[in-house]
Amino acid sequence: MVRVLLPLSKLLDEQVVTKRTGEKRYVVKSKITVHGFKNIILNGRKPAPKQEIKAQPGTKFLISEDGLHINAVPDTMEVLAELDSTDLYELYMEMSGATNE
Repeated sequence: MVRVLLPLSKLLDEQVVTKRTGEKRYVVKSKITVHGFKNIILNGRKPAPKQEIKAQPGTKFLISEDGLHINAVPDTMEVLAELDSTDLYELYMEMSGATNE
């Protein structure tokens, strides 16, 4: 595995990353699903049992591995991604505009 500094916009969902100066691991997501409680009434309304929230254009979600912390951050934010040789090669090909033919 190789750790590479990349903007979030270059990474796929489910990629595990750390912030530039940290060791805490996060999972990259473009959308998250929030599960509600069926029998709780909030402000006179029953919440939807499940709701999907999509990141706004230009943002991504960073979710801590334990799922307790969710941050919406600009997709220009650079993070350290752990890539194996295949992922690194595919990313290089994509960024260089080269084809695999």
